[in-house]
Amino acid sequence: DSGGDFTLTIKESIDLVSEADKNRIQNRRVAQELASWIDVSRRPPKFNVDDWAGMVRQRILSSVPGAGALDVDPNESEADGVLALLLFGVISVVVFG
Repeated sequence: DSGGDFTLTIKESIDLVSEADKNRIQNRRVAQELASWIDVSRRPPKFNVDDWAGMVRQRILSSVPGAGALDVDPNESEADGVLALLLFGVISVVVFG
């Protein structure tokens, strides 16, 4: 070797990505955690952050039910919203009533 540059290529396989490619991931939480990890930890150097995040969302989250940005978490209780509304009403009556 004459001291020239060399290139090292690393290929990494993440089984859950291939499962997402096959539309087999049905667990919203698993898909979101995987996408978050890949977005932060596996972004190639000198790659645009927004472009990478979009590619990850498209590849991992697009086929998972309930994993879209505007989807509501089905595990959230409706009682929380009702309680907040009731508390707001009581405080309003006490303060302004």
